[in-house]
Amino acid sequence: MTTGEWVILRQNRGKLLKRPRAGGLEIVANGRDDSIGWVELKTEPVNELGMEHTAMVMRDVNADVMGVVEAETRIALDKFSAQLLGKVNGVPYEYVIVIDGNDDRGIDVGVMTRAGYEITSICSHIDDEDQIGTIFSRDCPEYLITTPTGARLVVLVNHLKNKGFGSTDDSNNWPRRELNGSRR
Repeated sequence: MTTGEWVILRQNRGKLLKRPRAGGLEIVANGRDDSIGWVELKTEPVNELGMEHTAMVMRDVNADVMGVVEAETRIALDKFSAQLLGKVNGVPYEYVIVIDGNDDRGIDVGVMTRAGYEITSICSHIDDEDQIGTIFSRDCPEYLITTPTGARLVVLVNHLKNKGFGSTDDSNNWPRRELNGSRR
């Protein structure tokens, strides 16, 4: 096992690297048959109180259908629903969906629905383009949800780039907001 500031290199068979006494790293594997292993990202402590407060707000809103932004993965969001909503006496969501979007940091959007609110169709808009280029910096998935009464609900979940970063000349951020009438 080799560790760095952000990652851990797990070496199961053979060696990928060696550290010469003179310092630095040297790649010693000559192909994939010489080394079997993987890289794990290191984790940081989570602000537990902040997560509980988010769960309390979700509990108090008590929505049957909840759009979610800045979700890491479907599994993480499902665990958040099951563990944290339960911890604050909320009701966990029956269905949890997150679709990988365009954000290379893994910040995606999703939807959670209660029992009886079945997600019957999903359409990604990850590749939608206009005259500027890709429209959505993450995605704007379109969910068709059937309610317990049989009514159909279309939900679009989007998370635009933060307006706090970039200038009014930013080629991706401000023109996109102006085009959508949301530059305020």
